[in-house]
Amino acid sequence: MLNEITKLLTIKPGLKAREIAKHTGFLRSKISVFLREEDNIFSQCSEHKWSLIDPTNIIKTLELTLSTSGWISSEIFERNLKKIGSPLLLQAHNIIIVIPKKSKILLEAISKTLALTNQLAYENKSIALRIEDPQVFSYLDRAGFFHLLNANVEVFPERPKDSRSKKYMGGNKRLVEFREINHKSSCEEITRQLNKNYLENIKNGDEVLMFTILGELIGNVNKHSESPIPGFAALQIYDKNNPRIQAVISDSGKGIAGTLEPILSEKYPELAAKYDLTKSKDRAFLVIEAFKNGKISRNGKGDGSGLHRSSESAAKVASNFAKDNRAQITVRQDNFELTFKYSSKKIIENTCKFGMPLIRGTHICFDFSLTNDTYSP
Repeated sequence: MLNEITKLLTIKPGLKAREIAKHTGFLRSKISVFLREEDNIFSQCSEHKWSLIDPTNIIKTLELTLSTSGWISSEIFERNLKKIGSPLLLQAHNIIIVIPKKSKILLEAISKTLALTNQLAYENKSIALRIEDPQVFSYLDRAGFFHLLNANVEVFPERPKDSRSKKYMGGNKRLVEFREINHKSSCEEITRQLNKNYLENIKNGDEVLMFTILGELIGNVNKHSESPIPGFAALQIYDKNNPRIQAVISDSGKGIAGTLEPILSEKYPELAAKYDLTKSKDRAFLVIEAFKNGKISRNGKGDGSGLHRSSESAAKVASNFAKDNRAQITVRQDNFELTFKYSSKKIIENTCKFGMPLIRGTHICFDFSLTNDTYSP
């Protein structure tokens, strides 16, 4: 609401609440309450017309509302982010992220929200997270979201004093709480916990396959992130109507292509000639090559098969356990996102979305639905 009203009053100052409602589509009653609450931004004259107190400074405040009446998926998160652009690049200093009432939020969207919020806080933006739905707030607390949220982020209604994730850590077989990944953390311990919960929910699950997928991806974050902002991993199993697993691994580093760029000319001259990494399209193609073919690493010794091994294992998991023998991995980079779809033990499709708002780093989600034969509630 803040973005729409400020844009409108920048162009057309001196509007009554009913006129603002007509232009924006919001209810007049809600607009009136909102304008009075934000009396440091808006002023009302004796004729009941509203204007901006200081139109030149309004760009300092920006609101990202993850609006939906149901599940907030990664797609909905990205759609709402694109409406305002990346707060990392805008002049706005005050950022408000809103999760509205009557919504639920999937793990991949939570992961992106956490990563972006921590990146904004690291850049000394004044950021507030307003969670209007009590059930969402309770879930985020239980999942360990607030434990990894930068301490400078203001939380509404208020940041939990006693973390439920610490109190009940490991007590739900369908959830692996957000775990921090850094040079001090044990990648193997995190991977084993994710794998343990996966196996407890899958009939005759293959321990090695999932361990390979998660272990390689978590190991990459630990080795190559080079970011002062900690990475993280989490897993959630959704078990109503359509059983589904989401596992996320995230870091705020240079991204896969960004990590390889400094050594590409010296170690892989044929790839350097093939890809111009100043272009998003070529950075995406390099990441695709790493997933499909492997043998690309920062040390140039040909042992960079981690992404490739994860991809091969994902294909086998899809064939053995996933509904319709299908699974997918999404890889979000700075301004593009790749989706790899698996079936019949191979990648059957890979797509790329370009021109996405900046979120630094690498944000991976392994996602697949389970059949009733393979799911063990």
